[in-house]
Amino acid sequence: MNLAEIFVLAVASAVYPTLLAVVIVILNRPQPRRLLTFFLAGAALVSLAIGLTAVFVLDTSSVHRAARHVSGPIYIVAGTLALLVGGVLYRQPHRPDPEQKQDKGPSLSQRALSRDSSRIAFVLGIVLDLPSIFYLVGLKDIALAGYTAVQKVLLVVCFNAIMFSLIEVPLIALAVSPELTQRRIQNFDGWLRSHGRRLASSVALCLGVYLVGRGVLTVT
Repeated sequence: MNLAEIFVLAVASAVYPTLLAVVIVILNRPQPRRLLTFFLAGAALVSLAIGLTAVFVLDTSSVHRAARHVSGPIYIVAGTLALLVGGVLYRQPHRPDPEQKQDKGPSLSQRALSRDSSRIAFVLGIVLDLPSIFYLVGLKDIALAGYTAVQKVLLVVCFNAIMFSLIEVPLIALAVSPELTQRRIQNFDGWLRSHGRRLASSVALCLGVYLVGRGVLTVT
């Protein structure tokens, strides 16, 4: 059950609207493969550092006992936050108003990436990769499940590999078949603009219900 829960949390962490929006911007740049590589490097560097630090800090005896004692409330709080995020995303307009979008102009990330700078892409990966609710809960599960140090490292790495799969897949596709990938980018862009928020909302709501239920069962 623990491994299944970690896998589900990793998949849920991959549905990160801000990260996906930046990936779409990068894929529409003249040199997407280079920018995407540096963006992934920055995001993965921070995420792995946070993850490995967290699981080994939580594994210390005093913190380990305290974390186990509040495990139920942690699930409930995380689930409640996920429900709130899912509710906010669900209530937002299904499609952006074209006139309003035109008035706002390009976003900060679009303006930054317009320079096609590998350094800026790397920094954006660091800045935008804030730990999600699902990632933090997953780290708690990894830290408190009694795995060996090597197993914990492997699980954190695997969690991140799944979490960044929507960056890794287009990066691999660009390396294998750049022309075909570029043709499909526009279709994916349109689909994401139409369904991305609802997808993220559904994932957050479903995981929120699960986490709250898991927390209630743990407390009782």
